[in-house]
Amino acid sequence: MKRWCKRLAYQQMVLTVLGIQRYRLRTGRLPAQLSELVPEYLAALPHDFMDGKALRYRLRPGDGDFLLYSVGEDGKDDGGDPVPQADKKSYRQIWDGRDAVWPSAATADDAKLAVGTRKHD
Repeated sequence: MKRWCKRLAYQQMVLTVLGIQRYRLRTGRLPAQLSELVPEYLAALPHDFMDGKALRYRLRPGDGDFLLYSVGEDGKDDGGDPVPQADKKSYRQIWDGRDAVWPSAATADDAKLAVGTRKHD
């Protein structure tokens, strides 16, 4: 059952991102909330099958991007926290995080941090 819910939640995320990007192309901006996508870009608010509520969405201040996420396997909303769950050794897929966060481009600060923490051979 959990596997099925994860697939449906991911499908909802994909459709939502497509709606967000179509909205951005048409209006030149991101929607402030997902309800702006209904009914022109999405038939209904996207469903998070992990807790039965709508997917979570908010604009990220300062970088012109957005945060879209599911509450993940534990059904607990951690505010869009992609940090790996305690029982996961690394982050390999979105379901490994505390919340299942839609990937976005790294910020300049993220890139600097990744270069600074990378092990050199």
